[in-house]
Amino acid sequence: MVRFFLSFNNSKRITFIFSVLFLYFLLPSLNADNADETGNAVSSEGFSADNPFGEDAPKYYGTAILETAFSNLALFSFNRWVTKQVYAQVGIEDIKRNFSSMWVWDNDTFSVNQLGHPYQGVFYHQAGRSNNLNFYESGLLAVLGSVSWELLCENETPSINDLIVSPTGGMVWGEILHRFWSLTDVAGFPLSFIFDPFSSVNSKLFGRYVKRPSGRIYGLSVSAGPGVLFHGMDFSSERQDKSDTPLVTGNLGIRLQYGYPYGREIRTPFDVFSMEGFFGFSAGYYSAALFSEGMLFSIAPKITRSVKNTLGATMRLDVVFDSNVDFSSQSLGLVFKEERIFGNKLEMRYSCGADFVFLGASDYYFLRDGTYPDPVGIEERRNYSLGIGGALRAGLELYHPVGGRFLLDAAGFAWKIIDDAVPEFGSGGAEFICFLRASYEKQVFVDNLSAGVSAVCYFKKDFFDTAPDVFDRAENISLFMRLYLM
Repeated sequence: MVRFFLSFNNSKRITFIFSVLFLYFLLPSLNADNADETGNAVSSEGFSADNPFGEDAPKYYGTAILETAFSNLALFSFNRWVTKQVYAQVGIEDIKRNFSSMWVWDNDTFSVNQLGHPYQGVFYHQAGRSNNLNFYESGLLAVLGSVSWELLCENETPSINDLIVSPTGGMVWGEILHRFWSLTDVAGFPLSFIFDPFSSVNSKLFGRYVKRPSGRIYGLSVSAGPGVLFHGMDFSSERQDKSDTPLVTGNLGIRLQYGYPYGREIRTPFDVFSMEGFFGFSAGYYSAALFSEGMLFSIAPKITRSVKNTLGATMRLDVVFDSNVDFSSQSLGLVFKEERIFGNKLEMRYSCGADFVFLGASDYYFLRDGTYPDPVGIEERRNYSLGIGGALRAGLELYHPVGGRFLLDAAGFAWKIIDDAVPEFGSGGAEFICFLRASYEKQVFVDNLSAGVSAVCYFKKDFFDTAPDVFDRAENISLFMRLYLM
């Protein structure tokens, strides 16, 4: 697994955030004439002036496979000889056993499986994209990279959940970071390689043409401010309820929209995508959440001067890594988005959608809080469930130059815990999870600065087969200042 990644995970995320913020200083280049005023792609010439092949850039399948193998070899070597991990001490007998064993749902920690493995999948996907393979071909390459890792690079039984999470998470984050690399590289950002090392090596070191996706960042904003966190647990009659003392937190946020999402007919995956990140911190408390959605395909049923809408298929990766809450969802879905502009300068944007969650994860409170024995020695015991189910989403934005901006978002998840994936001392059953967010902000001082208030709520109801039911809740109310960079 990607355990060594966790040692530098925080620094990588910080580097990523500050790299995106650095885009503010590159606005003239990032707003090159490859998009109209709505962000729709007009021409990719701004990104492809060095393209001698037109639209038919050559695909280097062999190099892509070799670079995928290299990423596994580099990670394996680090695990085996630098950090000397037990699971990396692989011999011939281990490989033979891996090829003949039934795959299992492993017991690795949430941070390893739901953060580390998607990031490992990024390198597989980018090995394909840097050699001009398309989105889906690169996804298949990520499957190949994950399978070869499970069979050849660990002495543990191959993992089913890793084979799901690494390729699909790598497709979402890998494609997003590949497009960041293209934008920042064209703009001359010296650290663009951190977004996609393979594309940097292939284009700069080997002098090979890497096809650039067309598109640009349509909206980018950052926010910061103080907040108050409330957290509580309601149990069945078998256990006393728990309510934590309100905690004062510092909060950071980033919101990014790539491509204009309304009135779009999309044929290239992730020509439109969005990302939102939230980060909270206090003494003894941490919180990080990242919600990513990419459009795979879409049609535009109606486009007029005042109404633009889009109906399409999406791929999502949502992750919450928190002192109180661990949650992740990987899903495919359908979404409808619409923008309406009224004569009184009022703008309304809304969306609604439904997803198939092919793998969801959520923490077991009774395992996480130490009610049951801690793992013995080096053995691991997973303290979160894995499930399959669905999700419903809805969002509304109202904006007026004088009245300000109001946002309301809701997402509800329901899944059945996979019986074969229940960890030791865990339980089967079903889980229902809901995220709610409401915010209001208004311009202050200058055009691109606003002040506001927001409330974010999390609710989860667990219906267990062999354990007490639990109702988990967390609320954060905060004040913030938001700076619109683009």
